[in-house]
Formats: sequence, structure tokens, C-alpha cells
Amino acid sequence: MRAVVFGGTGQVGRRLIVEMLKSNTTKKVLSLSRSRLYPLEIAVFDRNLSGHDVHQHMLGKVPKPEDVERETRRLVRGCTHAFSVVGASRKASDDVIEAVDGDLVKAFARGCRDAGTVGHFSLLSQHGAESSSSDVRLRAKGEAENTVLELGFPVTSIYRPYNLLTTLQRSKWKEILLPLLRPVTPPNLRSVSVGDLGKVMFQNASRIHVNVETDPRHLQLRWGDNEEDRARNHSVKEVSVQGGDWDVSEVSGVILPKDIDRIVNKLKTE
Repeated sequence: MRAVVFGGTGQVGRRLIVEMLKSNTTKKVLSLSRSRLYPLEIAVFDRNLSGHDVHQHMLGKVPKPEDVERETRRLVRGCTHAFSVVGASRKASDDVIEAVDGDLVKAFARGCRDAGTVGHFSLLSQHGAESSSSDVRLRAKGEAENTVLELGFPVTSIYRPYNLLTTLQRSKWKEILLPLLRPVTPPNLRSVSVGDLGKVMFQNASRIHVNVETDPRHLQLRWGDNEEDRARNHSVKEVSVQGGDWDVSEVSGVILPKDIDRIVNKLKTE
């Protein structure tokens, strides 16, 4: 797997990158974000890992969609798996939510499509996301989902967790109460920790093998040659699901809270 993570400094993004670095199947990790991911932010989860193994590119504090799309197209070529886990904070204004959860995600997805080598696109969305929603966050995420699906990646996985439990939300009563309520909580209303979601997203993606076909002529192209020519020399040849009793229906499409919960439990038994 050669992966790019959009939003690698966020709560889910950092856990996702940790899972990648722990696996010997990961060949490359590229983080595109608005700020730097420091090595200590990785080592705090696993002292044997180093953030120095992550290739990073900062997009600036307030990146424009056109800049994100251009830089993604330039940097992502060669990556086989893309993850969009970026999101505006809970206290963000409506304008920021529309820009981050909507416009920037769509720009990243378009850049990945144009790069030509991404065979699997994973999008972190939210339960209830719908382009016609009156809620600005759900509407922005719903519009982003529509764009990703319209771009036609060979395999697309859209994660819609009901509620994400972060380290910032950790409290003693939640640690005690949530496990007790779990048996009586409907599967589609169950929360998931950012750590478990990072594991689910990586494990699902790791089962999707992307074979990239490279035209030998690309060896004769120099940096600065026409971008369209370079893109045509790299294309997805084949995508397949590998590993045990997993099939494509489990790792692709819209993955609801109940599906996330089931996969979390499945991973614990493997």
C-alpha cells in the first residue's frame, strides 16, 4: 500500500497513520495537512514508531480548493490508496464547515482522481450526511460524498460513524457507562473511538490490492513535461479484495455505524 492521508494531524488521521506504520505492507505514507505532524505525536501511541517515516506536505492554514487540487494531483501520483479524514471543529463557523468538510474534501478527491493511480478512496463522513440536509455540516459532508461517488474510483469506502469518541472527550463516567449501555444500544447508534475507527479504515483498505500499470515511456519523461502525459503513463490496472473471508461488500460503499461496530468486533477476534 502506498497511501495518502488528507487530515493526518487530526484525531482519526494520527491513529490511521499509526496503523499504517505498524504494518509491513505499507510502502509509503504521505500526509497532506494544514500543519506539521511531529514525530512525538506518533511515538505517543507506539514508542517503536517514528513520525520521521511519514512524508509530509503542508497546505497552509487556510488553503484554497484549487491549490489543494493542484498539489494533490502533483504529489499523489503513485499512491494507490487515499484517505480523507479532515473535518472542521465542532465550534467552527458555517463558512469554515462548508470550506473544510465540503470544498477542500471535494478538491482533494478530484486531485486523487486526476493523479490516475488511486484505486481505493476512503472518506470519513458522518451519520446522517445528506446533500439536502438543513444542517450545514451534514449537508457539506453529503455533498462531498456525492462528489467522491461521481468521480468513479474503482473502490470507494464512505464511513458514517454515529459518534466519535476522542481523547478530548474521555471521562471516567463514559468509560464506565458506555460499555454497560452497549448491549441495549441499537447498532446504528453506537459510538466508536477514534482509535478503533483508524484500525477499521486501515484494515479495510489493506485488504484491497491495487495493481498500477506503468507505461515504460514514463522513464523518458522529465519533470516539467506535460502533466496530462505523465498522468496517462500511470493508471489503475486491477483492483481486488484479498484476505480471509472478507469480500468487497464489507469494505466498500457506505459503511454505517452498525457495519463499523461489526468490523471492530471482527478485528478483535482475528
